Amino acid sequence: MKNLTSKIFTPLLLVSILTACSNSFISEKYGADEVRMLYPNQVTNCEFKGKTRVTVMYKIGFIDRDQTAIQQNLIKLARNNAVDMHGNVITTTEVPVDGQQSFNVYFCKDQ
Repeated sequence: MKNLTSKIFTPLLLVSILTACSNSFISEKYGADEVRMLYPNQVTNCEFKGKTRVTVMYKIGFIDRDQTAIQQNLIKLARNNAVDMHGNVITTTEVPVDGQQSFNVYFCKDQ
């Protein structure tokens, strides 16, 4: 019985730790904290810089990751990409699917 418990408990513990720490694996680029996420209808008088598509792991093994953590990771990556594109605003263009999501990147003078 002890062997069976450790065979079940150990993988579950590992998955829990990886899931909890997964948000910290993505480093934030300098300036990414200043990139704002807005609704598309809030973007006015801004220069469109382009689109970015970001991807994160949505499963660890056969276990789905927490949707909130996935969304936070996607936004963090989109903000990082916006910095590279000289943008300061991102908007979503679609809902996340299988750990992927597209964003529009803008530079807004008044943001």
